[in-house]
Amino acid sequence: IVDGNYDGFPNLGFTFQSGNPRSLKQAMKVPPSESGVFVNRVYPTSTFSEKLREKDFVVSIDGFPVSNDGEVMIDTKKEFITDYIENKQLSENIELSYYRAGNK
Repeated sequence: IVDGNYDGFPNLGFTFQSGNPRSLKQAMKVPPSESGVFVNRVYPTSTFSEKLREKDFVVSIDGFPVSNDGEVMIDTKKEFITDYIENKQLSENIELSYYRAGNK
């Protein structure tokens, strides 16, 4: 909208689960001290279909750490990652940090 064009909103297009289970972190080679969420499924039409894969472990979005419950803390306000992402415009970049097969 800043440039005068409405680009639409991104579609989250992936499902995730809590990053709490130690056994799951161990199996996916994620350090036990990391917080974040495990990606269960990425839909082919998703905005993230070319970036994320099933079994990725997302630890931050735009530099904001992701909690094991899928929240980011922005200033003093907690926000679910789904709300944070879906409030962006399609033309805006989103920086994701994640583990894939033990590599960040």
